[in-house]
Amino acid sequence: MPGPADAALRASLASAPEDFVVLFCGRLEPDKGIHKLLEAMENIHDPRIKLLIVGSPFFGRTQQSPFLRKLEQQAETLGDRVRFTGYVPNDSMPELLPPGGPCLRAHLGGGSAGLVAVEAMGCGRPVLATRSGGMPEYLDGSQAVLVDRDGNVAGQLSFAIRMLYEHPDLRAR
Repeated sequence: MPGPADAALRASLASAPEDFVVLFCGRLEPDKGIHKLLEAMENIHDPRIKLLIVGSPFFGRTQQSPFLRKLEQQAETLGDRVRFTGYVPNDSMPELLPPGGPCLRAHLGGGSAGLVAVEAMGCGRPVLATRSGGMPEYLDGSQAVLVDRDGNVAGQLSFAIRMLYEHPDLRAR
């Protein structure tokens, strides 16, 4: 059951109504592309756009990994615009969503098709994903924003995040 720590984390990240929280959910491993999402955040200089990273390297464990340490170092330049939660049980996830505020779930994995995008759509949240694996098929016909997983994926992600932030009508669709 979510507790005061979850609410405090959410409140500490989205401290103003105009804050836009990008939510990444998943295992923290290189194939998921979270390092590219951090690069995208480095290209966004608006302090109202923030990133909440939910997950751990090892399915519910609290162990560190060399990749997680690298991500934490990469995030240092972004200061309070990035928060790592570690592992969060599925039933606690709704507590991390900013109430009434915009939230974006980004799925960058190259696997077959993660469920995070489907879960995000089920919660009525905008979805940003890469054109890889089964994501294009899952998201076909939806209003999801798809970007190519090429050499400029970080640039495409930062553009898409800013576009979603600046156009509430697009997020609503």
